[in-house]
Amino acid sequence: MNSKNELSVFHVRSSQAVISAGYRLFMGNFRKLLRRTWLFDIIYALVVGVLMRVWLQLMPQLLVMASNPSAYDMTGTTMTAMGASSLLILVLMLGCWAAWLLFYAPAVSMLGEHQATGVVAMPAKWFSKPDWHMMLRLLKLCLWLWAIGLIASFVIGLLLGLGQIMAHPSMRLLGATGVLLCLIAAALLMPLVYTAYKYLLTPGSSFLKVLSTSYPTALRHWGSIFLVGLMVYIVTFLLSAIVLLPYYILTAALTTAQLGVLGGDPMGMPDYMSWMSLVVFTISGFILGYLSLSTLFPFYYLYGSITKQENELTEMRNQKLTSNNEKTKDSVH
Repeated sequence: MNSKNELSVFHVRSSQAVISAGYRLFMGNFRKLLRRTWLFDIIYALVVGVLMRVWLQLMPQLLVMASNPSAYDMTGTTMTAMGASSLLILVLMLGCWAAWLLFYAPAVSMLGEHQATGVVAMPAKWFSKPDWHMMLRLLKLCLWLWAIGLIASFVIGLLLGLGQIMAHPSMRLLGATGVLLCLIAAALLMPLVYTAYKYLLTPGSSFLKVLSTSYPTALRHWGSIFLVGLMVYIVTFLLSAIVLLPYYILTAALTTAQLGVLGGDPMGMPDYMSWMSLVVFTISGFILGYLSLSTLFPFYYLYGSITKQENELTEMRNQKLTSNNEKTKDSVH
């Protein structure tokens, strides 16, 4: 069997085979993916680098204010600087989201091309234009998922509020109920992974229509989605722990140094550390971009496996129904 057939998406696969096929497709087409996305990943990495540098500059001050607000010098100048920094972080977060959409859109289009043809074409140039159409679909998907998440959070908060009003005998019971509700909400939101792929890889589809038809299907395959998600998370966590070790070390060092400065200690770091941290965070953001992008591929094969299983089940039901109808006709005659 050739590699094209081996990596065809619509095949029934076990969870282990789904993960294996996903990472094989990612590694086997990495050069093609790199050509389509490298420029957008650089933009994403730059925004992430600046965001992390600003956030690490502000986070120790927020920690001090939260732990002991009365001892913090809340002058007008300080509040203005904190407000400007917070606004900058908000702008950078929005920019990071926009860069994420720009970066992920070509990768999702690549999966759509593979679904339709079984192969991925090599781009003619080392530069690809933004995929505005897929960016729009990703934007719509994110907004819908955020809306669902907000509704779930509102329901959980409402239930906890009602529980508190009804005066539980113990706050510990109320806390346990909150944890249980969060776990149930996470379990019910997990099948949306299949819905997201169904929506993105079905051109011209409506999210609500896809949700109504695909969510019950995904709910029946909850175990497979959970197992693949857990395995992908472990792989990504281990890889990021190794590859992004300089990022973690520098983050811990800068946070400790900033907390020391707020406590009256000297900075204890050379002047060039500010620029070095920005470079390290940008490089780490570039690597992290492709690590996160690799997670798309196992779930892509999980989507194909579930779709194939459901199609085969539908065919079996139709054949059984046809057979029963024929038997009924024969008995009548």
